[in-house]
Amino acid sequence: MGLTAALTGAVAQLLIVRPHRTLCHSSLTSGPSRRRPPIREHDNFSPIPLSGTTATFATYLAFRSAQPAAPVQQFIHRELASFEIADADWDLLDAARLQAALEADNGFSVLTRDDFILGLAFAQLLVEGTVDVEVKQRALLALCRQAADVVLSFRGGNGEDDRKRQLMEFRSDLQTA
Repeated sequence: MGLTAALTGAVAQLLIVRPHRTLCHSSLTSGPSRRRPPIREHDNFSPIPLSGTTATFATYLAFRSAQPAAPVQQFIHRELASFEIADADWDLLDAARLQAALEADNGFSVLTRDDFILGLAFAQLLVEGTVDVEVKQRALLALCRQAADVVLSFRGGNGEDDRKRQLMEFRSDLQTA
């Protein structure tokens, strides 16, 4: 399945089949900070948590509508700051360091940052037909990180082998995008 078809289907499934699911944690509306607990489980139909990905997609659509010529880095900086996450550690792949980072804040920074950048890459692909070079590089690293045994174990759920296979398919699709 192609990347665009997979994401479009996943977004449609979330928005149409299960409209009762909230896209954002209630704390998102309580103040300037949008820090929320990480999403540990994945949707049965997608290897990437859909709530964070769909929220990023919607936020990116609003950003691009309001600021069509603004650099994507402006969006990245604003969103990460709103989550109180550093724009760092994109190349974190070492299993021991990754485990320590997950344990440091119950996975919040690593998982939220990855979910965000993957949502952004897919949003750019769907909205603009292309992915910014820096976003693509970060998303490819995030897909590798999400397929790491330490992250699969931390997120929990079942079907780690299927999830890893799907993540690598997404990675292959994104590489060719």
